[in-house]
Amino acid sequence: MENPKPKLSITTSMASDRSRAFSEFLIGHHSSHMRSILLSEDPLLHYPLHIDFAEVTEDDQKLAHLLFSNPAEFLPIFNDTCRLSQRRSRGLGA
Repeated sequence: MENPKPKLSITTSMASDRSRAFSEFLIGHHSSHMRSILLSEDPLLHYPLHIDFAEVTEDDQKLAHLLFSNPAEFLPIFNDTCRLSQRRSRGLGA
C-alpha cells in the first residue's frame, strides 16, 4: 500500500516568503496593467489580471510548482499579494 503524499502546510514564514516572491513577479511583469486597472473609469467593475503560468514558471520554478500543486493554499496568498502589489505599483506603499 502506498503512503499518501503528505499535505504541504504553510507556515507564516513560508507564506511571507511566497507572498514576497509573488509580489516581485507581479510588479516585474504586470505593474503597468495593474496601474491601468487602478486608473480605470469605473472602479466598481471587475477587471481581470491575466497571468500566463509559463511566465511564473520561467520566473520562479519553485513558486510555480507550489502554486500548481497546492492551488487551494497558494491562490489565496496570490490573490492577497495582487492587492498589495497593486497598491505598491500605484505608489501607495506596501
